[in-house]
Amino acid sequence: MAQGSGVGSIWNKGNWHWEEKNYNEFAKQWLTENWCTIVHKTTEAEISIYEVKELKGAASVTIRKQKQLFMFEFEAELYFRARSTVPGDDRTSVQGKIKIHEFNQEDDEL
Repeated sequence: MAQGSGVGSIWNKGNWHWEEKNYNEFAKQWLTENWCTIVHKTTEAEISIYEVKELKGAASVTIRKQKQLFMFEFEAELYFRARSTVPGDDRTSVQGKIKIHEFNQEDDEL
């Protein structure tokens, strides 16, 4: 879990009391925008994500005892295109789906 220095609301001046802020919409928008910019190029192909079809889950920032905790848990369905970059290759392109059943703040790599 990522931690940082917490900054709470006006009523929580010392940032000591439990406070949780909903970041669901922000996280969904950020993930969608960033996933749809992914392009992976190899010597034989170029693969890009073009649509986030489904994105379910929750994200929040919690402050307690002057610590900030980022928590999230999502599942997603992404669509991709792959096209050959080999000159003379008659295979043009393919499309497919990636189903991510769960990812959260405890995963080592996203």
